[in-house]
Amino acid sequence: MKLLKVLPVIGIALFVYIIWKAGIANIINTLGQGNLLYLGISAIFPVIAVVLQSIKWNLILKSQKINLDYPYTLRIQYIAEFLGLVTPARIGSFSKIFYLKKKVKKSFGEASSSVVMERMIDLVVVFVLAALGSLFLVKEFGGIFLVILISFALLIVALIIFTNKKICTSAFSLINKYMMPVKFKKYAKESFDAFYNSLVHPKKLFLPFIISCLAWIITYTQAYLTAAAFGITNLPYFISITLFSIATVASLIPISIGGFGVREATIIAIFSMYGISAPTLVVISLVWTMIAIVESLVGGLIAIKMEK
Repeated sequence: MKLLKVLPVIGIALFVYIIWKAGIANIINTLGQGNLLYLGISAIFPVIAVVLQSIKWNLILKSQKINLDYPYTLRIQYIAEFLGLVTPARIGSFSKIFYLKKKVKKSFGEASSSVVMERMIDLVVVFVLAALGSLFLVKEFGGIFLVILISFALLIVALIIFTNKKICTSAFSLINKYMMPVKFKKYAKESFDAFYNSLVHPKKLFLPFIISCLAWIITYTQAYLTAAAFGITNLPYFISITLFSIATVASLIPISIGGFGVREATIIAIFSMYGISAPTLVVISLVWTMIAIVESLVGGLIAIKMEK
């Protein structure tokens, strides 16, 4: 537990170091040079991404025969988006489980399955984009390509194992028998069974997968427009969006809050090879992220108020 409390400090320290190294005066000066038209247009994209993500979740719920009105899932999506953006490894996005559990009166296992499936889909999409982006870095950063390739392979293996109920049942039985406190054994067994019984066939996840692809492309298009707002127009669109996805993968490392520090370090390491200065890259990363956070905060607070 102590380690979990210390880990975010690493990201904060890294973030402070990057700001100091880039120079606060340089960052402020760069901020003042932003194209307001491009920034205004880019601010529309997080809203579109959240709408798409909520549609994806709603489709998964319907495949489980859980019918919720779309405005409700959109509200909960906004709450989860904000919490995901400000927590290590986006763990806050799993808050949807508790809202769903309360709304539909389902067990924790059944309520969590839809959220876990959509998170799996998002991970696959982001890693595919990152793998494509790493191809452009093989010459300069061959190690990044190898790390992402290995990580993606491990992700696929983990998904195969995770969706194999027989394997997971055997592992769970051992954990439940020898490690689980007696008072939690029954609840854990019921939650485990409810979770796996509510998983849907992969073919029913095809449309949610396509929607997830669109949502993440929209997210990285916002980053592309943010970069353009600060004069970075020499990078092809496809290269840019795939490279930004590598920053998302890096920000999943649970050593920071909301990916701050790790994301900026990754963006500087990758995009500096295209001759872009560190202050400009810091500003692009911060503006891209803060637009999403502010919009998610506003949407989340409105949603929380409506849920009371």
